[in-house]
Amino acid sequence: MQTQIIKLNSFRPGSQTICRILFFTIFLPWTFLILHGETQSQDLSQPWDLNRCISWATDNHLQVQKARLQNGEQSEYLKQAKASRYPDLSVQFSQSLTNDQMKDQLTGDYTDQQYNAGNFSLGASVTLFNGNKINNTITQQELSLQASQLAVEVAQNSIEISVTQAYLNLLYANESVKQAEQTLEGSGVQLEWAQSHYDAGSMAEADFARIQSQYATDAYSLTVAQNEMARHILRLKQLLELELGQEMQVDFPEIADSLVFQEIPREADVYRKALETMPEIEGSQVSVKAAQVDLKLANAGYWPELSANVGAGTGYNTLSTDGFGVQMDRGLNEYAGLSLNIPIYSGRTNKTARAVARINIAQSNLSLEESRKTLLESVENVWLDALSGQKRFQVAGEQLKASEISYRLTEEQFNLGLKNSVDLITAKNDFLVAQQEFIQAKYSAILNFKLLDFYQGKSIVL
Repeated sequence: MQTQIIKLNSFRPGSQTICRILFFTIFLPWTFLILHGETQSQDLSQPWDLNRCISWATDNHLQVQKARLQNGEQSEYLKQAKASRYPDLSVQFSQSLTNDQMKDQLTGDYTDQQYNAGNFSLGASVTLFNGNKINNTITQQELSLQASQLAVEVAQNSIEISVTQAYLNLLYANESVKQAEQTLEGSGVQLEWAQSHYDAGSMAEADFARIQSQYATDAYSLTVAQNEMARHILRLKQLLELELGQEMQVDFPEIADSLVFQEIPREADVYRKALETMPEIEGSQVSVKAAQVDLKLANAGYWPELSANVGAGTGYNTLSTDGFGVQMDRGLNEYAGLSLNIPIYSGRTNKTARAVARINIAQSNLSLEESRKTLLESVENVWLDALSGQKRFQVAGEQLKASEISYRLTEEQFNLGLKNSVDLITAKNDFLVAQQEFIQAKYSAILNFKLLDFYQGKSIVL
């Protein structure tokens, strides 16, 4: 591709204006898109902490985008419902070509004759009264829009919880990898020490083989931990809707153990806050109101409907001896009228609609109660998990200290020849299990505390 350099001075008078137009309509927008794309790329390369993950996922996840589109659809339905208050206006045109036999009044003979005819009309109609159906329809669409907005919040909350779980699982996996790396490093030192003693003849072959086997086991454990961490990274990337091959640099903050020992709020207080803040509850309440409006719409079917009609029309015919303008002027007619439609029998349509509306009200009330009970169960489970998680973490910490002391003493005794390799490996495995339990208890407890914050309407932060 060749690049041409155009000198503005070589243009004729007026060409600089054209250049400015080209710059602002073509080159400037492309420059903005390029810089904007680079900014996004730079943003994606920044470390991902929990806040950024939640913000990105709630903006870009497909589930949230679909909910927003449905909200936009409901917004259009509301506009349509409000527009029904205004008159309908229509223009009609008709043009016809007719081939007919015309009788001559003098001779009595019939001859074929073609003629053109056209009609033009402008009409408007407006509903004056229909049992308040228009206003109730608008109210119904407003409630539907409110429900769709709450559905967006529900989708965002669902993604926020999923991202929080995935992020904390990733932090747990990262701690597991660190633990596995430290364990393998210690096993390597232990293997070197065993190798030197085995070469010197001061260690039995069986003990040396067990040390070698333990090193291989620790190396395998590290591989498993790394693979598990890779799977958690993939899960987080999927929630963030990142593209295939997009690198992700995760921020791994230091989580203090004291975070687990924070005060647990009263269960009743958490549930009360959840009732006030969770969009599922408000959405169920909106459904009850919408069902009540449906009953009003069903009752409107028993009321008469009154509408007004106005219009004007004219036309022309080529058989007329008058000119086009004269025909259009003389043919002009206007009309105005009222139309009253009184329902007498509708094949049980109105009665069925009213009965179904009452059933829907009862169902929506049951759904509201079900939503409250579901929320209560969720709060109860999270609150109990937070309480037991705190105790579990405390016990796990005590177990970790005891197993670490036991392993260090056994290792010293093994180095002095007072313990065999079986005792050493057993003590080491107990220590590793205690480490894993401690890490798992820590992040499990933190997750439950974050969920308690969530149900109280607080932002999830680390």
